[in-house]
Amino acid sequence: MNNISFMMKKRLNNAKRVLNPSTGVLIVTIDEHEVHHLRVLLAQLFPEFYIQMITAVINPKGVTQGRFSRVEEYVIYCFAPNASRADRKNMFYPVYIDENLHAIVGVGEALPFEELPVLGEKFNNLAVAWPIRNDGSLGRWALEMKL
Repeated sequence: MNNISFMMKKRLNNAKRVLNPSTGVLIVTIDEHEVHHLRVLLAQLFPEFYIQMITAVINPKGVTQGRFSRVEEYVIYCFAPNASRADRKNMFYPVYIDENLHAIVGVGEALPFEELPVLGEKFNNLAVAWPIRNDGSLGRWALEMKL
């Protein structure tokens, strides 16, 4: 690990200690020289977070670096996984997938909050997907389905 990556990792660990794990948002800006190292570090240190990168114009006239002028920096957002099953109980429902078509073909009724899904089961020969996070916790879908 180079010195810059070590400094980034130390600062990101400090940020993680003070960041609210259920509602926090971490926003980091960086130039093109270390953006790839930073993105890898964020994925390692914040595996449960949703990470998205955008570019932001910082100088419309450009800053000359070598043969080209650069006008942007990278902004990386790390959003806490705040979509839990408990905060929208009617948004925890099965999604039916036709594995031959590689397509979603339907949704089921919301599972009563007191019940847990049966993982790995099929429904009418269709695969069933539930909003379960990588750490095994129960999330929720982003869209409410009206049947």
